Amino acid sequence: MSLTQLNNMNNFSANYEKILETLQDFESKMNFLNQIRKPKLSDIELIAIDLTSEYMSIDSEYQLFRSLPDELYCRIERSVYNRRKRKLFPHRELLRKKLAGQISSSDYYIVDSIPLEVCKLSWSTRSRICKEDYQMTPNNGYCASQANNYYGYKLHAVCTIDGVFTDFDLTKVSVHDIHYLKDIKSMYTYCIILGDKGYLSIDYQRDLFSSNQIRLEVPMRKNQKGYKPQAFIFRKSRKRIETLFSQLCDQFMIRRNYAKSFDGFKNRILSKIMALTVIQLINKLNNKNINNLKLGLHKCTTGVGNIFSGQVVGETAKNLSERFGKVLQKRQSMTINRQDTSTSINTQLDSLIPASKISNLTQGMFVGAVSDNFDERIDQKIFHAQIVIDNDAVKAETSNYVPIPQIVIS
Repeated sequence: MSLTQLNNMNNFSANYEKILETLQDFESKMNFLNQIRKPKLSDIELIAIDLTSEYMSIDSEYQLFRSLPDELYCRIERSVYNRRKRKLFPHRELLRKKLAGQISSSDYYIVDSIPLEVCKLSWSTRSRICKEDYQMTPNNGYCASQANNYYGYKLHAVCTIDGVFTDFDLTKVSVHDIHYLKDIKSMYTYCIILGDKGYLSIDYQRDLFSSNQIRLEVPMRKNQKGYKPQAFIFRKSRKRIETLFSQLCDQFMIRRNYAKSFDGFKNRILSKIMALTVIQLINKLNNKNINNLKLGLHKCTTGVGNIFSGQVVGETAKNLSERFGKVLQKRQSMTINRQDTSTSINTQLDSLIPASKISNLTQGMFVGAVSDNFDERIDQKIFHAQIVIDNDAVKAETSNYVPIPQIVIS
């Protein structure tokens, strides 16, 4: 096993433990499916593995099972993992809504949609992806924001003004955005919903307000009679959902599709949205900006007092070097020319333990830092040390070992 794979497994374990701890804080049940035999890997642990892979941008199950630590890899097979994850869809959605309710609650919401391409338009006639059920079959449509035609689905979503997804749905491309307001009518009351010009309809606005006291704020078209520009605070706030869609496309790669069935496709979408929600919750619990997704778990897993490390490379070595800090070092340089020789001495802040040194530690060498208590102060908290081994004593001990007898069954 290479050092890169080992570091990936260590990072996966740290992120997995933090996500699992967060899920267990808000959900006491370990298993949601009624199974005759108790599984080695509980349902909540399976959900935590799925969310960890999405956070770390591991977008295929093949790559996921290559990155799993041994203690998790031996507890579930890849095919069983896929089947159980699909069966857990309704339970995962309920858990996602429960977590979203812990982050933000508001009377202001934002609605918008994003295109999700299943395959290239030229392949749509011979592609069999998501065509097992006629009602769920994708179709062709036009995306006005990107000014192109595509083949796939449309993701409709509602988020709070803080940027937390509360509800979402998948429809065919041919379904107009305005029809999603019928679902909103049955889910929300006494609130204000911000939308773009795609939701502009006087009839729907009146119906939402008269039935559920929902005020739909939509900008008017410039050629519309009685045109008035929308308030700046509404125009600025509506951009929050566009930022969320950009984060889903960038970090969680929501537009990349490996699914062959609609059941697998909707599970992929739920996993990515749920992973985003969990990272937002962890940021809130740590008093961080909830929408700072890329550093959400990084700050949680690196905020520890005691560190012991042997040879590591890459990003892990760089993070350790930054954790140990810098020290003021004296530098001397000498310049020689035809006439005279000049010497300059200056000071410069350099890494106390450079990443290059951590990457080249030999066996028995290690670096680290320790924390102290109020009554037990430690002046020297950072160390670079070596484990001293008496090789002669080890050799003498191993020489007295008795070989394991061979048992032959005739």
